[in-house]
Amino acid sequence: MVKQSRENSKEQVSVFQREDVQYWLFGIIFILGFNASIYVAGHLRHWDATSGFTHNTSATSKDRFLPEPFIEEPGVKGRHGANADGRWYYWKLPPDQATVVTRLSVWLCYAGHQILIWWVIYQAQLSKSMDPGMTKYSSNVMNFNKKAVTINVLFHILHLLQTHVTYDATAQDVSVASSQSSVIMMAIFVFVIEYKERGLFFGWPTLRDTGTLSKTLRLDYKPIDLIRKYHAYPFAWASTYTFWYHPMENTLGHVTGIFYTWIILLQGSLMYTHMHTNKYWRLFLEAWVAVHGYQVAIQTGGPALLGTTMWPMFAFGFLIMITVTQIFTIGALRRLPLLLRLVPFLSVLTLIIYSYSWIPNEKGQVWVRMPEVTRIAATYYMFVPLTWLILRTLMKLQPYGSHSQRKLADNPKSTLKHYVNLCFAFLIYLMMIWLSVHVQKEDWTFHVIAIMVVLVFVFSTAVCITTVMFVQPAMETWLPRQPVDHRDNSSTPKRD
Repeated sequence: MVKQSRENSKEQVSVFQREDVQYWLFGIIFILGFNASIYVAGHLRHWDATSGFTHNTSATSKDRFLPEPFIEEPGVKGRHGANADGRWYYWKLPPDQATVVTRLSVWLCYAGHQILIWWVIYQAQLSKSMDPGMTKYSSNVMNFNKKAVTINVLFHILHLLQTHVTYDATAQDVSVASSQSSVIMMAIFVFVIEYKERGLFFGWPTLRDTGTLSKTLRLDYKPIDLIRKYHAYPFAWASTYTFWYHPMENTLGHVTGIFYTWIILLQGSLMYTHMHTNKYWRLFLEAWVAVHGYQVAIQTGGPALLGTTMWPMFAFGFLIMITVTQIFTIGALRRLPLLLRLVPFLSVLTLIIYSYSWIPNEKGQVWVRMPEVTRIAATYYMFVPLTWLILRTLMKLQPYGSHSQRKLADNPKSTLKHYVNLCFAFLIYLMMIWLSVHVQKEDWTFHVIAIMVVLVFVFSTAVCITTVMFVQPAMETWLPRQPVDHRDNSSTPKRD
């Protein structure tokens, strides 16, 4: 690795000599090998639980799980009421086999993983705040990056071992809707964070758009800047919470999901590196959910693939968002004339129209299911401005940047308030988990989509509140200074 001063450096290093790229490559190789080990471990135990539809034909599933409640079981907790099969998570021990040991083991693992990752994020922000002159993003990997990668690797290995010893993940105690809602909440905040550069629709509106309509409709950037600064905490919660919700079962749905949570955790581990801001990597992170969602829908959709499964809603729903919004993470696409920017979406629209000419509903009717493709996109595009509005309102109640760091350092009351804010933010996350447990325990019998919408709203609002709790930047005033690695790299790719 070439090491030179920031001011005099003229040499450039190749991409594969960069430490951040090397750690990224390690992360990708690790998860591919790790997912292979999940398959091998499951195969050795003859696990073949693809879905609830194969329950009676599987070699081992009848001994491991309860069947899916495709037929309601009145009075049986979790297995009656609206959309019982959607609210029931198949891959968990029968409730009468769950013990204190099976429950406590996974919750201790989750808590350890969550707290350690949050602590490393906090250390990273402290490290940066203690040296304001230090370049924010570097191609070098700092100690906090190494700690984060190590923690995530170790807890992945631990989760695999835990799956094959006690099996149950947190799915025994929290609603399946909470796992899905946490990821949706994270994806919505990604839309908010990226709004400043790519807008919301076909690369519009951004600062490049100077028309009256653009200026009128463009969202204020202050809330976006704030969530950008503190997004690591909710993203770490969403990915870690979801990761520990599922056991490490050897199905394509599970391994594509584990791959997804891993790449989110890897992205977080590469904080303050150039790889963290790489536009192609960021686009891949957002787009992978389309692969995972499609695979899960195919896997769990049942034998009547054309009539009853939800794969078109997931596949086309996510493709709509990719072509309307997400691909404009790439700067070159944002600079295209509007008509050319519409081409990817129009291509997807053509594919949708063609596909629904032969995709029937349960009665064999075609075309009638087409409106379902708008559900996912409508949810996202509704929650993005709503989330921004909630955060903006909270910021008005507690103005951002109203106190200088020096004033906070000289004012014990401000430091105490910061302690209180941190504790309050932590308590809010505990309340989010408590709500997820409550939904499961009280057996809410609403449709799973309705529960998800409620939880997405609650989680998004809670994250906005916790973000404002971090507003007063007193972090560096009450922890001892630590030595900071001042290495920098002359290769400084810019965020596009």
